[in-house]
Amino acid sequence: MKSILFALLLAPAAALAGCASDASFETLGLSDWKARFEVTPNALLLDVRTLPEYEAGHIPGATLIPYDEIRANAARLPEDKATPIFVYCRSGTRSTAASQTLVAMGYTNVVNMDGGFPDWARAGYPTATGAPA
Repeated sequence: MKSILFALLLAPAAALAGCASDASFETLGLSDWKARFEVTPNALLLDVRTLPEYEAGHIPGATLIPYDEIRANAARLPEDKATPIFVYCRSGTRSTAASQTLVAMGYTNVVNMDGGFPDWARAGYPTATGAPA
């Protein structure tokens, strides 16, 4: 009986913990993500793909930090954890992982692109090529 009661008491806390991590960053479709980025001042645009992918094509003004190097490059991220960070990759998988990492690092305003750079380019939005600045 005690174990059932204990499980019932812990279930809401576990559910809330799961919801909190899911709600810690927002994922938007391409057009909504672009529209939000365009009206958000002082946002960091973060490309989390590899260097060769970035050089082949990226969103102008994007900062490159590969998704698996986010923690190692913490000094390149904004000091203010409330700074809006708009994250993208090729398909949405790495940007989701990067968004989770950013949230774990304390960032509170992370917006993940559902889809990725190929969708951006196909939509006719601005692109650039070349090495990071």
